[in-house]
Amino acid sequence: MLHQLVQCKKRLPLTHFENDYDIQATIHADIENKTNEEIKSTPKTKEASYSRPINPKTHPDESKEQRNQLARTVQYHKCTTLTCLRKVRGRHLCKRGAPFLRALYAWVKENREWGPKRLCEYLNNWNPAILTCLRCNHDIKLLLNGSGTHALTFYITIYATKKQTQSSNVSALLAKTIAFHLEHGKQETDAQRLNKLLVQRCTNSLSRDCEFSAPEIISYLMGWGDRFESHYYVMIYCEAAVKVLSNTFPSLSTEDVYGPQVPTRVRHIRWFNFLTC
Repeated sequence: MLHQLVQCKKRLPLTHFENDYDIQATIHADIENKTNEEIKSTPKTKEASYSRPINPKTHPDESKEQRNQLARTVQYHKCTTLTCLRKVRGRHLCKRGAPFLRALYAWVKENREWGPKRLCEYLNNWNPAILTCLRCNHDIKLLLNGSGTHALTFYITIYATKKQTQSSNVSALLAKTIAFHLEHGKQETDAQRLNKLLVQRCTNSLSRDCEFSAPEIISYLMGWGDRFESHYYVMIYCEAAVKVLSNTFPSLSTEDVYGPQVPTRVRHIRWFNFLTC
């Protein structure tokens, strides 16, 4: 085990981590040298992800304390059969690798294995800046080989393209509701009442079974909508401007060649050439 990354930088292609201090400042997995028992005895912060971060420039001590409380709340890994425990050859093993390796210092071996300082074996890695800004659980890794980059690429691809669950897929919910409606609406002869029931059933299904994230709900309640746009778009009525330009520049007129019935494609080409010259 090497206590100084600088001792092995000639053997490892480290371009962003010049010494042991850099990796300790970037990748954290320890809260003031506390053990697992001490971490478990520390109370969690309620609604930590919704509390406002403290300015570290004006209140550095309070910001550090809040970051430690946040790390205790969101970075402590608890193994359960519903989340991470998988039965392998009669034994329950954590698919996240917990308990993690403990170390008094950040270390890197010659075979490119590495690890941060960690005294509590159930704290996963985090970055202080990301933790302060996002205020949620995350894991940060140092990639020193091609196999790690390969695994990360496949993980991100699979995670981004994973199949939606039925409770969060609006199309699946509506398809199930329409199938129920067609099956139980065969005896109904009033078309207006049948359409009203269809709208009601679709609305009830979406409001009852569809899953929404907490930020999405807050955005709806505040009237912010379901998307963010960088620009505000307005309608531009340019008929008057086109008429003035046509009178000023007769060469833009295509009626002399094609007559009154000018093909739309030709008219668009003339105006495109004028606007882009």
